[in-house]
Amino acid sequence: MDQKQKWRLVGITCVIFSYIMMIIFGMYYSILIFSIALGVGGIVVLIYKRYKEKPKTDNK
Repeated sequence: MDQKQKWRLVGITCVIFSYIMMIIFGMYYSILIFSIALGVGGIVVLIYKRYKEKPKTDNK
């Protein structure tokens, strides 16, 4: 339950941050920053999932 709330909070923070970026930098730069952030976020999630699965295989 705590994990879900944590990810929801992260998601809401990202949305608010992207809106602020849109207001400050304008549409073009916000899309560019958002796409980069999305790519980085995807990589982080992949690494996190792989790291989380590692202990299960190491427990053999």
